[in-house]
Amino acid sequence: MVERKVRVGLVGAGFAARFHFNSYQMLSFVEVVAVASARKERAEQFARERGIPDAYDDYRYLLDRKDIDVVDVVTPNHVHKQVVVDAAQSGKPVVAVEKPLTGYFGEDIPDENVLVGETVPKREMYAKAVRNAVEMVEACRRNDVKLGYAENFCYAPAIQKALRLLEAADAIVLFMRGEEAHSGSHSPFAMVWRTSGGRRFVAAWGAPVGGNAFRQATGRASPVRQTYPPCCRDRASGKLDESPRVC
Repeated sequence: MVERKVRVGLVGAGFAARFHFNSYQMLSFVEVVAVASARKERAEQFARERGIPDAYDDYRYLLDRKDIDVVDVVTPNHVHKQVVVDAAQSGKPVVAVEKPLTGYFGEDIPDENVLVGETVPKREMYAKAVRNAVEMVEACRRNDVKLGYAENFCYAPAIQKALRLLEAADAIVLFMRGEEAHSGSHSPFAMVWRTSGGRRFVAAWGAPVGGNAFRQATGRASPVRQTYPPCCRDRASGKLDESPRVC
């Protein structure tokens, strides 16, 4: 008797969808059976190039299917919350979402010409971002849906080796410095606050901060305290720029 494979539906057909699909290809017990994108032609091209049976221009068609076990959300950041909530309410067993989980996108400011990062106080942005995250988690909890977060940096060899050393020494981390050694996302959505939720900081610092938070969650790190990267300092004086923006 042939065991049924885990069937995945992708919501999104961009860069993240490509490397998620490639990763699924490495798992013999998983098959991607559908992809959805707001642009039907893009979903169809993505599906055609990879042998995916079905393509949709609305992710809700994908949610209506009873044969899909995992909904993998690989859309721009600002779309994550609604898709996750809808997927949870549809009763899908597992909903996975690409990092960052969510954020604050100025969704309560109707004037799109307003510069969110220079208008809304950081503390307010943080509170609203947390509220969005809580709504996603609670939607999955209410519907008995497992929420998977695609932050793989905590499983990187360097992070895992550090954890093994900490466990062997029965110690905690007192100080950790993390950085991104690349120029950031090439996605046009990453360059706009209302679609990324923080532009460069969110695009590049998610992995190091995630690694720090993971160590703290395992009880092997002191509380995470934010320090500012060089881009937040005045280039001439070196003093911290306290303006209400994220670098």
